[in-house]
Amino acid sequence: MSADSAPVTSLSWRVEPKRVAARATAAAGLAIVTALLARDLVTLTVGILAAAAAAGFAIRDVLVPVRLTADTEGVTLLRGVAGRRTIRWRDVERVRVDTRDRLGLRQSALEIDEGHALHLLTAADLGADPHDVAAAITQLRTGR
Repeated sequence: MSADSAPVTSLSWRVEPKRVAARATAAAGLAIVTALLARDLVTLTVGILAAAAAAGFAIRDVLVPVRLTADTEGVTLLRGVAGRRTIRWRDVERVRVDTRDRLGLRQSALEIDEGHALHLLTAADLGADPHDVAAAITQLRTGR
């Protein structure tokens, strides 16, 4: 058997670099606009907090870009800022995609149902279409 036909045993999905750049740009833009336009302490405080939040998300995306990893044993998800949570396949009740219309846009999220907890990952988290990720996870989980 050639290396090209070997079965896939592990897959991972990560935030796209362009999303990281967009968040960093938003943080810088908020900081600049706040510095230029803030006329009082409340506006300055809110602007600084918004810029700091955007910068925090960008930093997290740089330091921990992988949001989901799946292998033959189960899935590992990002938990909190930089923690990881591994869920064995025997504890996963269902993997599906939830699609809803919100604000005139169709949005999809990958759902990993653990019974007592539901883990949601968007296309922004995965860097891929949730339908494609669900199909790849199902194939890895079932071997079909």
